[in-house]
Amino acid sequence: MDLKKRRRIIQSARWYMMEKKLPPDTPVRFDVVAIWGGTVKIYENAFYIE
Repeated sequence: MDLKKRRRIIQSARWYMMEKKLPPDTPVRFDVVAIWGGTVKIYENAFYIE
């Protein structure tokens, strides 16, 4: 997952948090699931909102 995609996901998450009136210091983490051919790899805690 490249930086541009992470930024887009984080921007969407911040918008969601504002819409739901969540505090800005709410801990948020993202897990990523990557699929290559028949292989599935899960990356827990792949990135956070800082």
